[in-house]
Amino acid sequence: MMRIRGRTRPRNSSFQSTSFDRRRSKLRHLRRSAYLSPWTLLSVAATKRLKSARITVTSSRSTHTASSIKDLQTLLSQEAGDLKIMREILHRIEGSLMRRN
Repeated sequence: MMRIRGRTRPRNSSFQSTSFDRRRSKLRHLRRSAYLSPWTLLSVAATKRLKSARITVTSSRSTHTASSIKDLQTLLSQEAGDLKIMREILHRIEGSLMRRN
């Protein structure tokens, strides 16, 4: 018996290997032979392009998020200033009404 990914499977020829096993054996062969086929090189280049695209998208999202947070902070500080002014106006109105009575 052999354990792969937490499961036990028989070691006989009737068992069909999974795609995971095939990929692992192909990678072992490539490492042993030190040969990279053109298709493997293309897939490596495509993987690098995909990763760089993901990094670009992630960094642009983080930049956009940071600018949105700055805009929200600016808006919040303006609203806080407006609230202070409104509170002061209401206190003055309340004070003048108390003096009249």
